[in-house]
Amino acid sequence: MSTANPKHRKSRGKSLGLKLRNTAAVIDRLKAGLTIEEFEHLCEAMDLSPQRLTAAAGIAPRTFARRKREGVLQPDESERVFRISALFDIAVEVFGDIDTARRWFNEPLRTLHGHAPLDYTETEPGAREVEDILGRLEHGVFS
Repeated sequence: MSTANPKHRKSRGKSLGLKLRNTAAVIDRLKAGLTIEEFEHLCEAMDLSPQRLTAAAGIAPRTFARRKREGVLQPDESERVFRISALFDIAVEVFGDIDTARRWFNEPLRTLHGHAPLDYTETEPGAREVEDILGRLEHGVFS
């Protein structure tokens, strides 16, 4: 996922409770695996249940139960959770407040064929589409 606008590159992982300053830091953090505390921080930031976030990130309930016991997500799971976090952080910047971003992420959009942006973040192509919509909104293009 590219975040073409340099404004979105200042600090990454804010909704996870992280302040990663560059791509190398992001990669290192994802390879180590996000902690369950960081996952829960994102749930709180997005006002989502862990079940809703794990579904959006493609993590099966039994797998998540095991990860909770271990305290850390696997790198591929971490990457999917981070993708959602990055898009949510952009939405907060675009809309100017967290409550509007929360609502937008969960509302079905005609542009997404009646799906909510959160549902589209399940895949990389879907996440790119959500990012494109946010970019258009940021630049005043009706989406």
